[in-house]
Amino acid sequence: MAFVERATTAGYVFPVAYLKENGVNDIDRFFSGYYFTGSHDASIYAVLDGKADIGAAKHSIYNRARKVDPRVDKELMIIAKSARVPSNGLCVRAGLDDNIKAGLKEALLNMDKNHEGQIVLGKFGAIKFIETTVKDYKPVFDLAEKAGINIKEYVYKNE
Repeated sequence: MAFVERATTAGYVFPVAYLKENGVNDIDRFFSGYYFTGSHDASIYAVLDGKADIGAAKHSIYNRARKVDPRVDKELMIIAKSARVPSNGLCVRAGLDDNIKAGLKEALLNMDKNHEGQIVLGKFGAIKFIETTVKDYKPVFDLAEKAGINIKEYVYKNE
């Protein structure tokens, strides 16, 4: 099994929750081995290249791989999809100056409205930033609970 890393919803939390919902309570005993690829595309290519039988990846990276590599559609099959969750999140440290937070928020939320911002967004495959709330992350919290992960106490080390 090729996971992405322990801090990703699509690359770890969802697959573990899915496996638990389907009777796999201990991935250490279920799989002959598993590892963390460090990126979603590396997980996809781990399966394509025969390094893993199963891999986990977020849909946007999977769809990008489909566009450039015909093997994705020919050789891979999606066996499960999670509920829709925010793709990426950005947070700042507690106590950061309110003016800095407001300026950063305004700059990010308006990047798609000017040519230079659109170029930057395009470089990492994004269309725009949107504001999210804790409510938007409810599906992530639900998946973590199903996976047996207490987010408030979650400490991990990628291996």
